[in-house]
Amino acid sequence: MSTKDKAMSNPTVSGTVVIGHVRTTREVDATLIESDIEWDDRRFPLWIRIPGRVSHNDSFADIFVPLAIFPALRGGGVLRSTDAVSPMLAASVAEIQTIMTAWYPGDFRRFALEAPLRHGDQRPHDGVASCFTGGVDSFHTLARNRGDITSLVFARGLDIPLEERDFFHMVSSRLREAAHGLSLPLLEPESNFRSILDASGLWLEHTHGAAIASNALALAPQHFSKLYIPSTQSYRYIGPLGSHPMLDSLWSTEYLRIDHDSFGVDRAHKTAEIAHSEEARRYLRVCWESRSGYNCGVCEKCTRTMIGLELAGVLDRFGTFPDTLDLHRVETMRLSDESKIDMVQDSLDIARERPGNEDLVAALELAIARGRAHIRTQKFSDLARLNSHADERSFAIDELWKHSTKEMVRRMPRAIASKFKR
Repeated sequence: MSTKDKAMSNPTVSGTVVIGHVRTTREVDATLIESDIEWDDRRFPLWIRIPGRVSHNDSFADIFVPLAIFPALRGGGVLRSTDAVSPMLAASVAEIQTIMTAWYPGDFRRFALEAPLRHGDQRPHDGVASCFTGGVDSFHTLARNRGDITSLVFARGLDIPLEERDFFHMVSSRLREAAHGLSLPLLEPESNFRSILDASGLWLEHTHGAAIASNALALAPQHFSKLYIPSTQSYRYIGPLGSHPMLDSLWSTEYLRIDHDSFGVDRAHKTAEIAHSEEARRYLRVCWESRSGYNCGVCEKCTRTMIGLELAGVLDRFGTFPDTLDLHRVETMRLSDESKIDMVQDSLDIARERPGNEDLVAALELAIARGRAHIRTQKFSDLARLNSHADERSFAIDELWKHSTKEMVRRMPRAIASKFKR
């Protein structure tokens, strides 16, 4: 029995993660790629279905490396691959660990990678792809790199769960129409990768960039050699996130380059730059709340997007949103973290520069004030929970919060403070 066979025949111990042999099955108009990942005596049967009937490719082993990294980070032991993997990807694993353990020292620990290295990969495909969910970031990256991009990628099973089949098909049909209008193919892989990622990390904070990379590694040999991942953050706010300019390129291999795109442009200016795109006006999709329609038009993310379109003077021309902006919804947006506050601050800066936006400026200022108050409250609540048996400490925190809130309201402009007290 070979060493690799022994690795799969013995039960895994705590801290050991094993990627099994990769298998492919050619279906009627697709190819199913499968592998099992063993982690702490649990087996995760993972699969991805890609369009087209393709032959087995040794590079398919790379698909499962990003997925196995997070269980390995949890255990801090050994990550072992049965099949040979990309030397370039294997070399990047150490840097990925350095980043993730620095960002989340209490959650992740370093591990050892044991994997044979593969040599002689096929010549990379000439195409260039971009992730495309129909959002502001997607349309902006597409507009910025339109001359290079030869295909778009919308993956099922990532932000829209596999079980939400009807909703996915509704969104997919709209995005296919958009891609058709742009004369680009829309590649739609589907996978169950979130089964292991959700068991080993948080989707937005830790793992969604790895899921994007795994989908790209499956598609690349047949379709492209470069993938753009549109940025979520900008220079105003840069914090730990699963897709990040420090992280995304590290998923690259000899046959696939992954670029984190447009990090230097904030969301408000991205919205302004896509304001005159006919496809964006017909198909822009930003909402994660609605499951009965395309955009709900009332959630925090929809409202933030509508603010940008209003400032660009084109809100009434975007058919996927209400025609008018409700300032009360602007005032009461739930800005639950600093990154959302910073995105609204970008819009506020633009609004202040342009005459005639006084009411919108006041509403944005109030929303930011409320958001910062919420964050302060949450911090105090977290302290109170840590000291739940210390009544004196809880009382002091309550008094401190009351005082800080009164002081914050006292310093506000009178018109805003009166609304905040409501």
